[in-house]
Amino acid sequence: MENPSAKNLDLKVLCVDDELDILELYRDLVLQAGFTPILMQDSTAAIDAIKTDLRSIVLVISDYRLAGPTSAKRPDVAACADHQ
Repeated sequence: MENPSAKNLDLKVLCVDDELDILELYRDLVLQAGFTPILMQDSTAAIDAIKTDLRSIVLVISDYRLAGPTSAKRPDVAACADHQ
């Protein structure tokens, strides 16, 4: 019998957090759900990943307070928030 979650492996979940412990937890949960995790500790790299791989990223899980640029400094982050 085919594992239904195996079909999801070409779909990706982007997990963004500056704490490695949290990213490891997300990785395990995403893998258990049958998806491919993309782990990022940096908001700029996460935005670039979204731009590069938009069609296969089906979900983004992000820390609300990441170190680094804020939407006030990053018009591309503000633009992403506008498309919710």
